[in-house]
Amino acid sequence: MVQVSSRSWVSRSATAVSVSLVLVGGAGAAGAAPLPDPRAWTSSQVASVTALAPPAQAAVTLYRAQAEAFLRSLPGGDAATIRWGDPHGHLGGVWIPGSSTIILNPAQLDGNLPLTQDVLRHEIAHVHQNRTMAATGMPLPAYEARLDTIFDGQGVERSADAVAVLLGARTVRYQSTFTPAQLAAARAILADRVP
Repeated sequence: MVQVSSRSWVSRSATAVSVSLVLVGGAGAAGAAPLPDPRAWTSSQVASVTALAPPAQAAVTLYRAQAEAFLRSLPGGDAATIRWGDPHGHLGGVWIPGSSTIILNPAQLDGNLPLTQDVLRHEIAHVHQNRTMAATGMPLPAYEARLDTIFDGQGVERSADAVAVLLGARTVRYQSTFTPAQLAAARAILADRVP
C-alpha cells in the first residue's frame, strides 16, 4: 500500500483520498477496490479519477490515459504497451529487434497530445517491424538492408515515418514525402509482412 497523507491532496472526502491512493499505485484504503488497468479506462473513468487528483497530477493522468487509449486505436496497438522514461534523449523509442514496448519521454512529451500521437504513429511501425522479423526469422541486418534499398538509406526510421504518415501523422522526423513504392512498403509493414 502507498502511504500518502491526506494533507498532500486536495481532498473532497475520505473516498477521494482512497481512490487517489489507488491511482498512484497503492492498494488504497482498507476495503477500497483497486482501479482497473489504466490502459482499459473509459473516458468517464479517466474524468472521474482525474477530478480527484491534484490539478497538475490530474492533467498528467488524463494526458497519459489519452495516450494509452490512442495507442490502442492504432493497428496492432492493442498488443503494445507504453513505458514512460528516457529513450536516450529521443521523443520515443522501441528496442529493435524484439520489443512491443514503446518508451515515451515524459520530459519532452507530457501534455502535448498531438505530438505524442505522432510519435506513437511512428513507434507502432517499429513494433510491426519487430513482429515481422520474429514471424519470418529474418535477422535485423537483412531487414535493414531491405528497407535501406527501398528508402535510400535509414530504412528502418524512414519506413516508420511512412507508416506514421499513412496513419495521419503531421510531424515526422526522417522523411515526409514518399514514393508509391515506399508507401506500399509502409502498408506491408502494417500488415506484418516484409516489404
